[in-house]
Amino acid sequence: MINIEEAFGTKEKRGLIGWPALAVLMESFQEFFIFKGTNIGQTFLIFISAMVVFAIGCVILYKQ
Repeated sequence: MINIEEAFGTKEKRGLIGWPALAVLMESFQEFFIFKGTNIGQTFLIFISAMVVFAIGCVILYKQ
């Protein structure tokens, strides 16, 4: 079983926070260079929505 307190209490915290932040940053740079503009709020909202859907899916699968 996954212990959330343990994950945030170790070096894993850097990965849990760092990878999604890096993904948002890289997506924003890509949009800026390809489309000549970016909306960081919209990009952040899309990533948050994807994380919520993924978390709900994990919870549903975990309960089965």
